[in-house]
Amino acid sequence: MEITFSLPHVFHRSASPAEDAVALGVLLEALVAIDRAYLRGHPTKSLYRSGVAYGRTQEWDTIPAVLRRGYGDCKSLAAWRIAELREGGAECRAVFRWVRRRSGGGKDFHILVGVARRGKGEPIWEDPSKALGMGDERKWYRAG
Repeated sequence: MEITFSLPHVFHRSASPAEDAVALGVLLEALVAIDRAYLRGHPTKSLYRSGVAYGRTQEWDTIPAVLRRGYGDCKSLAAWRIAELREGGAECRAVFRWVRRRSGGGKDFHILVGVARRGKGEPIWEDPSKALGMGDERKWYRAG
């Protein structure tokens, strides 16, 4: 089953950065919650031992969808990693960076995982996409 959200007010060149951030955060937390529920009912190898790789997609894939396809991009891989870390008791969150596309204008994002270090201040940063094969695709973007 596929469920499509129509979000015409966000994720375009003139959209409010604040509204973009809220929508992205809500979508990521929903995907994490769905992945956590899946992990509770299905024995699954950890993300890094699953055999999946990084590959760019337009879809927001759950764990079984990533496994079926064999690859996923930053949003799906980060959600899977956060789900498994939270199921193990870790405090973590999705952290996104906005980037402007060099060609064609518009903006995009990249998702990282911030894992809290107990009593140590700064989180540990994980980039599941990079760990699973993402090259320097960000060379096409500039910060902004």
